[in-house]
Amino acid sequence: MKTETDQGYTSIEAALVVPTVLVLMLFLVQGLFAVLQSRNVQFAAEQAADAAARYEATDSDGDLVAGEVMAELGIEDATVTVDRSADEVVVTIEAETLELVPGGFTVKTTASAPIEEFLELGERS
Repeated sequence: MKTETDQGYTSIEAALVVPTVLVLMLFLVQGLFAVLQSRNVQFAAEQAADAAARYEATDSDGDLVAGEVMAELGIEDATVTVDRSADEVVVTIEAETLELVPGGFTVKTTASAPIEEFLELGERS
């Protein structure tokens, strides 16, 4: 049973609890966007590494594929780095996540693939 001294407490509680819950929900959604962006960037890096590792492919082939995949996935303002050694290609992509709250996340992922080489019949490396 409410008394006269209880009047107005519900409004004060709601004024404190509702904004706190909304901010926590925004942080949760921000985290989910970061996970989704991380998965998308990883996929783009893997596709780019596979493209750059093909027989007679170049680093620019990996850059091109990374750009195409990221455009399809809606990833903007990403940095793609393709490094080639004698036997493997390493692709690193760094991108920002969608920012719902100040202080968004930066996603950085790396994928590698062995460079394909042509072997004559009977030849083994």
